[in-house]
Amino acid sequence: SEDQLTGIIVDKLRENFIAHHDASINGHVDFSVEKNNFLWLGEAKIYKGPAYMLEGFYQLNTRYATGEHSASYGGILIYKKIKKKVTLIMEEWEETLTKQSSINPENLTNLTFTSCEKSKFCTFATHEHPSMGSDLKVRHMPLDLYFEPQDGEKKKKKT
Repeated sequence: SEDQLTGIIVDKLRENFIAHHDASINGHVDFSVEKNNFLWLGEAKIYKGPAYMLEGFYQLNTRYATGEHSASYGGILIYKKIKKKVTLIMEEWEETLTKQSSINPENLTNLTFTSCEKSKFCTFATHEHPSMGSDLKVRHMPLDLYFEPQDGEKKKKKT
């Protein structure tokens, strides 16, 4: 489940950071990471299409993230459990956010995308926080959990 997967990731984050799972920060954010006076908030979703992803994005954008200096960064963790390619999912997700910025401009003002230096599959989206007007930078990170090996174990062998 989303909750179980997020718990595993938070446990790993705790090796280097102060990390919380399901912390109460303007509601129950899926995970948060603290370092010094910096707070990074994250929402995690099993990929079920862009509409479901938008729900998590708007939770982060309009509920959890305050847009204040110490809480102006966040992340969307996308658990991919289907055969669809990560590159296609990320293209579709970026197109969805771009479309939402014209449909719902008060919540996605001045939306821009930048590449992530650490992973070619991740992307950063920056936009004005809907309440503060400051920049909110969100890293969108896919995690590929789909597994269906094609090495012959599951395939019927021709005789």
